[in-house]
Amino acid sequence: MTTIRNAVNIRTSPTALWATLTQIDGLRRWHRGTVEGEVAPGSLLILRPKPGLRFDWHTTVAEPAARLVLEAAGSSSRKVSFILSDLPEGRIRLDVEDEGWDGTDPSMAICSTEWGAALDRLRSHLEEARPLQELNA
Repeated sequence: MTTIRNAVNIRTSPTALWATLTQIDGLRRWHRGTVEGEVAPGSLLILRPKPGLRFDWHTTVAEPAARLVLEAAGSSSRKVSFILSDLPEGRIRLDVEDEGWDGTDPSMAICSTEWGAALDRLRSHLEEARPLQELNA
């Protein structure tokens, strides 16, 4: 099995990043399409990035502001891990590991590209929100 790995450094707090990864309203700000369900151990998260495409994920690990693991529902062996690490100067590194790919799956390259785009939207959402928060403080 093959793993897709991506990472992004974000100028934000661990709490803000965790909320954006685990709260439905936060997920909707950087995921395309519709987001339903809940991110909590044993709960089901449903992502529909476009009509006719649906991904169901069960939360298996939720260590606040540290690590989140989602496993694909059904017969897929896919698992996505989000690992948060503190960096200097108020930045957080987010590593994403999308495991369980068959190395010959033609969708793997597209999914890798989509993860990069999604993490860029996540970073933009969190970093662009900061000036508004500071302005209103």
